[in-house]
Amino acid sequence: MKRLIVSLFIIFIHLAYTQDQSVYNKQSSNLYRTDQEYVYHTNSSLWMGWDNYGNTADQTCSGIIPGWVYPGGSGLQYNCRAGYWIIADIGGTFYEGITGDYETSIGTEPGETSSGWAGSDSDYNKEPWITTTTWSIPDAGLDVVATRRSWSFQGTGYNYYRIDDYDYNDFIIEEIQIINTASIDIDGLVFGSKADQDVAWNVPNPDWNYAFWTDDIIDYDEETFLTMQLDGDRQDSANNDFGIDDPGRQYRGVRVGQAPLNIADISYSSLLQSDVNHMWWTGDEDPQTAASRYSMATRVKGSGDKKNENPPPMDMRYLQSYGPYPLAAGDTLKFIVAVVAGSGLEEVKQAVFNARQAYDWNYNLPKPPSAPQMTSDAVELLSDGSVKVSWSYTDDQISAIDPDKGVADFAGFRIYRSIGDSVNVEDLFSEEGIIIESDADIDESTPYYSNQSGPFSLVAEIPSS
Repeated sequence: MKRLIVSLFIIFIHLAYTQDQSVYNKQSSNLYRTDQEYVYHTNSSLWMGWDNYGNTADQTCSGIIPGWVYPGGSGLQYNCRAGYWIIADIGGTFYEGITGDYETSIGTEPGETSSGWAGSDSDYNKEPWITTTTWSIPDAGLDVVATRRSWSFQGTGYNYYRIDDYDYNDFIIEEIQIINTASIDIDGLVFGSKADQDVAWNVPNPDWNYAFWTDDIIDYDEETFLTMQLDGDRQDSANNDFGIDDPGRQYRGVRVGQAPLNIADISYSSLLQSDVNHMWWTGDEDPQTAASRYSMATRVKGSGDKKNENPPPMDMRYLQSYGPYPLAAGDTLKFIVAVVAGSGLEEVKQAVFNARQAYDWNYNLPKPPSAPQMTSDAVELLSDGSVKVSWSYTDDQISAIDPDKGVADFAGFRIYRSIGDSVNVEDLFSEEGIIIESDADIDESTPYYSNQSGPFSLVAEIPSS
């Protein structure tokens, strides 16, 4: 049985505002390349940007290019020096194309960037949103094609903190193809995703009054092969004051990370821990050569992999890598990875499970009904202080055939509204049923503005009858 989905169209009634985002550089050594081109991926809750060298976000370590921004800009500020390590061993000599470093790139040449819907305007649903970036590594004779997919479909709860059973808007699936265009075989090829996220939890958007990256933590989950970075305590202090060292590792805070779905034709269900290399280190420990990076990316094959070693809170990088794999001339290696985000360990693991489901379904996800047409006077404030909302939905929309079921299954409308103008974390935790650690102090936290990011409350359900 594939799945049972009841199609409903969800209307969220909220007001939005914009806020200027300052630019802050942790390091001043990064400068834009004049030949850099960016492609923005802003569908769903998880926003990201890539350049045509393969860098994730930008190398200025600032908040001006989206990088693991989740959800909608209410917490995580930026992704610093993130990208890919692709290293080829050819006869004992190492050739690399490294992105996400102090330089824009090492050994890579830029390619093309593009973005757009997978489907056409005439399709029942056009999703997923796809971005594509290509680049090359001339010294190794490699071409790289990176394709990213995301969906905007929400789950059944539509709450801010919790990720539900069928949330498809909390991950981006990356498919990286590495093509050996040379006439020489590669003895061993390593592919890895490296990041230095600076994770801010419950911080004004943005607030650079303190170095909020100083209490980040790297973690790993064996069940999902998930390498992640998180912030679990108060951001106005670098102290360990939010329960982040509890034995069960059930600490709160925004988490971002990545997990493999298919590595060199090995599906996630067949992967072993020895197939996934997990590393973290500080800036002064950055490997400086292709050989030292190759060694770090293959520690799981020998010794030094850090799956069972959590660092103390500090500013650091992480790497999840795979290989080495042989790559014959003319052949292609493919790596499919889920980039995920969530709040708390179970929530971010659920995002991985949902990404696995999308992969298992060959990206043929359940599709929501088409959107209604809001009228010209869609929102009207009445004299009694209430708000009138108007929209139209045609007979053709109501009778549309669900392509996954082959029948018309329009069920009606649900109307949601944001809960209040703002809510502090303590009240929001109570609303969500989240248990607060006994030593946590969050009663002076920054309020969330729920008209931007929820949570939303169901105010009316209108059946099709």
